[in-house]
Amino acid sequence: MGTYSPATRPHDKVKKLDIDLCDQHGDVCIHVQGFSARAHVTHDNAALMDVESPFDSAFYEKLIADVLNRDVSVDEAAELG
Repeated sequence: MGTYSPATRPHDKVKKLDIDLCDQHGDVCIHVQGFSARAHVTHDNAALMDVESPFDSAFYEKLIADVLNRDVSVDEAAELG
């Protein structure tokens, strides 16, 4: 489950999220506060940076599942996400 951190608003350029990672029973295993990420800008995607992209929840749900299943390390997930 993820929510915006208290000081973050949906229109902010940099968004910070508070994220709870739960096991299959719904018990919180990891609580992350103030998580933020920025897009990697390349020549190919620089023009797209001005367009607001929708949050890809399916990608992050799979990434979280991969971390919980130990298919991906937390460090690897941080690089991907």
